[in-house]
Amino acid sequence: EMEHSSVARAAFERTRLRQEQSYLDIGCGNGYSVRWACQVHPSVEGYGIDVSEKMIERARSRSSTIPNARFIHSPFPLRDLKAQSFDAIVAIESFYFMPDVLWALANVVRLLKPGGRFVCVLDRYAENTEYRPWDEGTGVDTHNLSVETWRDLIAEAGLLIFEQTQIKTSLK
Repeated sequence: EMEHSSVARAAFERTRLRQEQSYLDIGCGNGYSVRWACQVHPSVEGYGIDVSEKMIERARSRSSTIPNARFIHSPFPLRDLKAQSFDAIVAIESFYFMPDVLWALANVVRLLKPGGRFVCVLDRYAENTEYRPWDEGTGVDTHNLSVETWRDLIAEAGLLIFEQTQIKTSLK
């Protein structure tokens, strides 16, 4: 949370979330962006989904006093989530872990309400060579796609790209 807070906050602000809207964080970790969403207004329905049971436990614990925050322990996509049910969906550094990126993106399209916003943060991409030692040392499979390939997949899934920004940060 502390390491990603500034980039995550910038992503969250791009959702332009308002009262009486619904929010989903895919790969929510300890739930910090869901708590931000719930702070917009008590009428906001904030959801987080994460494959890690421990992270969901932390999210629930840290959000126990926030009645409009809900957390789901599951991989994404999850068929049980109703189509066209979210005004804003955020994915912060989670999409390169998806087994089938295009299928996951197609499910974002399925879940977004008409006019909804999807904000995706990816710091691992082919042109960013600083992450290669980290990726190689973890044993975790990630998609190391080019910026152009990510853009093509997002468009192929049916999402309109209205902003694409690269912010290069150093791991040093």
